[in-house]
Amino acid sequence: MLLWVFAKDSLVNINDHLFSQRYPAYQDINVMMLIGFAFLMTFMRSYAWSSIAYTFFLNAYIFQMYILLQTFWDEVWTGNWASNGFSISVDITTMIACSYAVGSVLIAFGGVIGRVGPKDLLIMMTFHIIGYALN
Repeated sequence: MLLWVFAKDSLVNINDHLFSQRYPAYQDINVMMLIGFAFLMTFMRSYAWSSIAYTFFLNAYIFQMYILLQTFWDEVWTGNWASNGFSISVDITTMIACSYAVGSVLIAFGGVIGRVGPKDLLIMMTFHIIGYALN
């Protein structure tokens, strides 16, 4: 809901001459996050299906939260709240950064797989992404 209110896409930026190189890089990173990590976590036979579902859940949640939190912390540190009128510009480099944030949470998820449920995972990844975006 917050992305719908505050974000505007600028994926097709005519001034970005490297877009044709950045988009395939984003696709590769996103496939690595979704398929690579999801099927990497299936090594535990009893948690194979839940690891795939949790990986997709993590990706959807973190991708959205990172956009909001990174912009928030950037505005806090720079102090120019009124310069862009509370609009978040989402471009291909932002999406690549979101995929890296998902990767950091998925690595932490690998340490607690089989011990957490969806509620615990939601709490863990919320605090993790707040710290990651702050860093």
